[in-house]
Amino acid sequence: MPRFNTLYDSLNLDALRQLCVREGVSARYGRGDKFLSEGECCRRLGLIESGYFKYVVETTDGKEAISGFVFGGEFVADFSNSILDLPTQVSVVAGERCVVKEVEIDSVKELCAVNNAELERAIMHTIFRTIYTRFLDLYRMSPKERYEKLTKAHPKLLQDVPLREVASYLQISPIHLSRIRRKMLRQ
Repeated sequence: MPRFNTLYDSLNLDALRQLCVREGVSARYGRGDKFLSEGECCRRLGLIESGYFKYVVETTDGKEAISGFVFGGEFVADFSNSILDLPTQVSVVAGERCVVKEVEIDSVKELCAVNNAELERAIMHTIFRTIYTRFLDLYRMSPKERYEKLTKAHPKLLQDVPLREVASYLQISPIHLSRIRRKMLRQ
């Protein structure tokens, strides 16, 4: 599957990847296990070897909403809050069994400070740009258009992620997503 997160398209993260491979400790997560819980400070970053994680926020009515995904070959963390030593506002939950090479966030900070002074800034800038584009898409695109954009960019997504999670990510109900899919099949 093409990279889900566009962060990887514009940044050279080889040094970060090498850090995880060289110094990372292998950790296993079962479906539903938390890499990080809302309110905690993220103390580690992981390179996902297999599986996927979902970023989950609690809505005001107590339900869960998915704000993002990370897949194999991508990094899992709440990078911006980790770097700033702030508590996270999301929980990061394994969507299926996962294997992750984890390093302490202090090692990441040291890597950025010593070898790649611009890396931290570039990552933060790219995260902001990605989130801002997604935010604007909520206003400029219909749910159908957002679904089409998502499936065009990631055709295997629906094979890897349950439909209800995709619907949550698109901020629509699973029923609405089913209607969109049925209508598209008829056309």
